[in-house]
Parts: sequence; structure tokens; C-alpha cells
Amino acid sequence: MNRDKITKEYIRGIIESKGVFTFYTNSYATKKGIVKRKIPAFVLELNEKDIRLLEEMRNHLCLKHRIYKTKQPALISDSGAGRRAYPRSPKVRLCVRDFVSLKNIILPLLYKELIGYKGILFEEWLERIGKEENIPDDYRLIYRLYKSGFYENERISKN
Repeated sequence: MNRDKITKEYIRGIIESKGVFTFYTNSYATKKGIVKRKIPAFVLELNEKDIRLLEEMRNHLCLKHRIYKTKQPALISDSGAGRRAYPRSPKVRLCVRDFVSLKNIILPLLYKELIGYKGILFEEWLERIGKEENIPDDYRLIYRLYKSGFYENERISKN
């Protein structure tokens, strides 16, 4: 695959289709007991056949994250012909949840650049980062930068 063909616009197009903005629950023990916190995450999942494409997109963005292979459970269908199982293709997943990569790579890449419904989901995810409980303080900085117009200023200065 020719890396020169991968552009940020191309990556944003794939993200419009396959990107997910979510939270992972992380638990750790303290003297007061088990504490659960929500870690914001960006996930991009493709068919296993597209592993090279996902690797190229990761490398183009200078992300160091591992790509995970996941097996998909069979899709069960209850139709008039009876209950049937349909095999599904394995997936490959890039999950970005570290603060620095979210703040410095993912947010600048996507801020006010997603055109469809994914743009609404992106902004809702940012709002949740700022308002939900159990989000670590460093991740809340992402929300504060977003609300302060920091990413808007960065976007304008690059154009």
C-alpha cells in the first residue's frame, strides 16, 4: 500500500463510517476500596481483511497503539425457515484511550471535520467527558480545551 495515498481526509471518511466514541471502565484498588473510573476512548474497527489499511492509517497518524484481532460471534437469525447461524468475519480494532493521543492527535483530526451523524456523536462524547462522573481529571482537560475554543484556534491556524 502506498502511504502517499493515505490522507487525513481519507482517514476521516473511514472514521465517519466505522469510528466509535466510547468509554471503557477501569477499576483499581485503593485503601477505601475498589474505584471505578470511565476512560474516554476512540475505536476504529474494520474487517480483518483490511488490517493493512488500519496499520497504514495508524502509522500515518503516528499512533503507537496495538491493533487487536477479534472473533465475531455468529449472527443468529430467526426467520420463517427456522433458526440459523451465519458466520461473521473476524475484525481488527484500533483503540485509542491514552490522554496524550486523544488530546494531540484524535481531537485535532476530528474537531469540526465530521460531516454526518458521526459529528454529532463526537460532540456528544466530548460533552460526556466533561459532565459524567468518574472521568479522570486529565481527560476532563480535553473537554475544557474543546469548550475554550482551543481546537478551533488550532484548526484556523493550520488553514
